[in-house]
Amino acid sequence: MLTTQLPGFNDVTRDSQTTFRALLEGLSEPGKTREIAVGVTPPTGMIAACGAACLTLLDLETLVWLQPGFSSEVQGWLRFHTGCRFVATPSEAMFAVVHTLSEMALDEFCWGSAEAPESSATLLAQVETLEGGHDMVLTGPGILNERTISPAVPLSFWQSWPRNHEAYPRGVDVFLLGGESVMGLPRTVCARLEG
Repeated sequence: MLTTQLPGFNDVTRDSQTTFRALLEGLSEPGKTREIAVGVTPPTGMIAACGAACLTLLDLETLVWLQPGFSSEVQGWLRFHTGCRFVATPSEAMFAVVHTLSEMALDEFCWGSAEAPESSATLLAQVETLEGGHDMVLTGPGILNERTISPAVPLSFWQSWPRNHEAYPRGVDVFLLGGESVMGLPRTVCARLEG
């Protein structure tokens, strides 16, 4: 059933362009927080930034894995507004929508291949906040010298990041989404605990 009581973007063209720009800048300048202020109201359990990212990135050709625990309303809302198709396992997904990073391992997702690294998955990961977590130092493309960040993600996520980074050009890209903001973590970036 493809009905939903919740609208998508107020202005599809403008809001999707604004969101896409924030997402693109998030990946080009890893660790910098970008605001996504487009007034989306997704179903309960999905935050505004994640809803906006989904409406921008997902379409009829997209295979999406929703982490168990999201309501059926979230799935129905995404299907209605984007036409995306859902898969049963993380390894099948082009995009994965995650609400609890502590329950996930990066190697559960498709890392692409040396011949087709673009076939790897992108994670849209909701976090409680983009500050107040472990202090991590990022280095790599898009960062002058280094950048310190502290999103509220589990230490296990950072412990698994080096393997993802070292697999480049394979590996997953991650968007951390908190409230109405996004922080990009492309596979090209190196992360280490501060100190």
